[in-house]
Amino acid sequence: MDKTSFPETFARLREVKGMTQEEVASALGVSNKTVSKWENGDTSPDLAAVVKIAELFQVSTDALLGAAGDGETSVEDVIRAELSRLSYSDAALRSFEIVRSIIPPVFGVFRAADGSEDYAVPEKAGMMPRSQVVTGNMYELTVNSDNVNLAVMLLRNKSDFSWLFDEGSLGKTAELFTELSRTDTLKIYAFIHSEACSETFTADYMAKNTGVSVETAESVLDRAADIGLCVKHSAHLGEGDTAIYRSYGDGMILSLITLAYEYMCGGRGYEYNLGGNCKLIGGKK
Repeated sequence: MDKTSFPETFARLREVKGMTQEEVASALGVSNKTVSKWENGDTSPDLAAVVKIAELFQVSTDALLGAAGDGETSVEDVIRAELSRLSYSDAALRSFEIVRSIIPPVFGVFRAADGSEDYAVPEKAGMMPRSQVVTGNMYELTVNSDNVNLAVMLLRNKSDFSWLFDEGSLGKTAELFTELSRTDTLKIYAFIHSEACSETFTADYMAKNTGVSVETAESVLDRAADIGLCVKHSAHLGEGDTAIYRSYGDGMILSLITLAYEYMCGGRGYEYNLGGNCKLIGGKK
C-alpha cells in the first residue's frame, strides 16, 4: 500500500461522500480512533478493511490504494463518489454542472504559447465504442470509434421544448435540416471544415475542390451565409464584381453532421447502455 497517497485519497473520498469520520467508522464497524489514524497516516487498514472502504466510497481498490494513474484517483471513481451521495434528480443536474465546468478551466491549455495546436485523437474504445444513459431527466451519449469521438448530454428545459410546437421555430429549424439533406451541401460543408480550405474563397474555388458545379457552389454558399456558416462580401476584380466568402468553420454544424452520420452509419453495439424512457418532453400539448 502506498502510505503516502492513501491518507490523502481516503480523506478526499470521505469529504466527497459528505461523511464525517464518525459516520465512516460506524459504516465500517471500526472505532473513530481507527479512522482518524488511517486519515493521518499513523496506521493503514488491512486488506479486508480496504475492500469495505472501496465499497463504501464506490471506487476501485486500485484507485483507493493509489495504484491507478500514478497515485491519482481515476476520473470515473471521483465522479462516481461525487454523484453517489445525491438523489436521482440531483445527480442528473450535477452531471450537467460537471460537464459545463470543464470548459473554462481547460480553455487555456489547448494551445501552446506560440499558438500551435497538437492533434488529439483518442484511441478506439474496444469493440463497442458507444455508451449511453437514458433516464427521464437526461440523455447522455458518448462515441469513441475510429470515425467518431463525440459526447452529447441533453437535459430537460424550463420551456419544456415548447419551441418544438411553434410553427416559426419549426420553420427555422427545418431550414437547416433541409440544407443538410443535400449531398452537394455536405460536400462543401466538409471541405469548409478541412485545413485544406482557405479561410476566404470563391464559388469557383469551392467548385474545383468539391466536384460540384460553380452554380451549385454559389447557391450553397449563399444559403450558408444566410445560416451564418460563412460571411459573404463583394470584391471588385478585373473581370467585375465577384462574391468572396469567408468561413472558419462551425463546430456546431460539424457536430450535427457527425451525429447524423453516427445515427445512420455507426455501430449499434454499446459498451454500456443504461436504457430507460427518453420522453424528456412532459405533459400533453
